[in-house]
Amino acid sequence: MRFLWFGGEEDGLIGSQYYAAQLPQSDVDRTDVMIDTDMIASPNYARLIYDGDGSEPGGTPGPDGSGTIENVFARYFARRGMATERIPFDGRSDYVGFVNRGIPSGGIFAGAEDPKTPEQVALYGGVAGEQLDPCYHEACDNISTVTGQPPADTMNVYEANPTPANLAIAQQQANSLRGNALRSLEQFKGTLVHAAWYFARNKDAFGSKTTAALRRAKQRAAKLPFRGPERVKTR
Repeated sequence: MRFLWFGGEEDGLIGSQYYAAQLPQSDVDRTDVMIDTDMIASPNYARLIYDGDGSEPGGTPGPDGSGTIENVFARYFARRGMATERIPFDGRSDYVGFVNRGIPSGGIFAGAEDPKTPEQVALYGGVAGEQLDPCYHEACDNISTVTGQPPADTMNVYEANPTPANLAIAQQQANSLRGNALRSLEQFKGTLVHAAWYFARNKDAFGSKTTAALRRAKQRAAKLPFRGPERVKTR
C-alpha cells in the first residue's frame, strides 16, 4: 500500500502524471486500485463519489474494476444511512495518470467551487447557494478554515453585493458552517479506512473474469503513448 502526496495538481496534475507515467509496468501490473482523496474537508460539504462504471448520465467509465471501487464506497455510506451522490471522471484530479495506465481508479470528494443546491442542503445541511468550499482557491484555504469556519467576506452573498447588511447575513452563514469541515473529514475518514482494508484483504476483489480483462487493459495501455491529462481509453 502506497500513500502519495503529489505536487503541481493545480498546474496540470504535474506530480501525479509524472509519477504514473514513470511507473514500471511490473508495478502497474500489481497495482489493484488508485483511490483519489482530493478535498475531503470542505466546510459546506457534500458526500460525492466518483462514478467508476459510467452509469450516471454523461458519465465516462474508468478502467475495468473502477465500478467496484465506487460500490465499496457507496455500500459503506448506505449501510450507515448516509446519502451520497455520483460525480463523473472529469479529468481534474490526480487519478488521471493512473487511468491512463489502465489502473482501476475511484475516490471521494467533498466539493469545491460548485454552489450547494437546496436538494443537497436537505441531504447534508449547510448553506444553499454557497460554494461547497467557500475558500477554494482563496487565501483562506488553510488549517484554520478546516478547524473553524470560512471568513464571512468569502461567502457568496457578501461577495456579490458587499454591503453591511449582506456582511451580517454572510457572518451568520459562516457561523452555521463552523466545524463542518472536520465533520466532513471524519465521515470520509471512515470510508477510506474501510476501502483500504477491503482491497488489502480481498485477493479477488474484482472477480476472476474482470481481473483477466483488467490485465489485458493494462497491457494495452502500456503500448499507448503518454498524452498528458488527456484520458487514454483502455477498454
